[in-house]
Amino acid sequence: MKPAMLFILLISATAFADVKTLGNLASPMLTETSGIAVSKRYPQLIWGINDGGNPALLHAFSLDGSDQGSVAISRGPNFDWEDLASFVVDGTPYLLIADTGDNIGTRRTSWLLIVIEPQRGEDGLFAREVELATRLPFQYEDGPRDCEAVAVDVASDRILLVSKRDAVVYELPLTLVKGVRRPLIAKKIASIASLPRPTVGELLESPLLGLWRHQPTAIDIADDGSFIAMMTYQHVYLFKHAVGQDWGESLRALPQVLSLPALSQTESVTFVEDRLIAVAEGRSAPIISIGPISH
Repeated sequence: MKPAMLFILLISATAFADVKTLGNLASPMLTETSGIAVSKRYPQLIWGINDGGNPALLHAFSLDGSDQGSVAISRGPNFDWEDLASFVVDGTPYLLIADTGDNIGTRRTSWLLIVIEPQRGEDGLFAREVELATRLPFQYEDGPRDCEAVAVDVASDRILLVSKRDAVVYELPLTLVKGVRRPLIAKKIASIASLPRPTVGELLESPLLGLWRHQPTAIDIADDGSFIAMMTYQHVYLFKHAVGQDWGESLRALPQVLSLPALSQTESVTFVEDRLIAVAEGRSAPIISIGPISH
């Protein structure tokens, strides 16, 4: 398909979603939100993480932004945390932290940190610290990649990763085995050609953010596996996915495009029932509800 034709199709598929602001982040510690994931234990609870260089903490908050506490990750330094995913295996809820950022493309080995989702005690508070369930080292089959978008598909026992600079999709096997020392190899399964390039106007408006405006910053998979949502600074891309369908095939298809309000550095998204919740970086960032997402 010619680029001009692809651009026309993208414009025709763009929709202005029902977007609401539910509140603002109240936690003074959650200031560079790089990933969020819906809790699999508690309704209407969201977990969030900060970008690299911050303390290795999970931050809990409600949909209205109220602070629900923080939990430290033991033996899990925050080198460059970029996304967060929640999933359930054999009735146990987990959180996966993607330590996968690599702005200059020189990081040979990246890490996925997996913990059992923290529980509240009898006092209603979370424990101060949680142990790692496993720490998975991995490398890309074709060299270092900067990645800010990671999701878990339990149905296929796969972890999906989308590189930021060139929107290439990789996959890893989902494993909870402890003590993995030899790096796993992330295999390329698709290239996403449907993301537009920045326009001259976007580059003039913001030379830095304009360059990155259409690069993937987060992904999440709907609970029923029917959609995968991909976040950029300007849009949400919804790719349909059928049961048993290859993820590479789904992500090579033309997505539905949802426009976002004017937010700065939106780098996190998660499905909450039939809606998407998105949070940008920054202190007191707004919590944005998008949807409902219909079939």
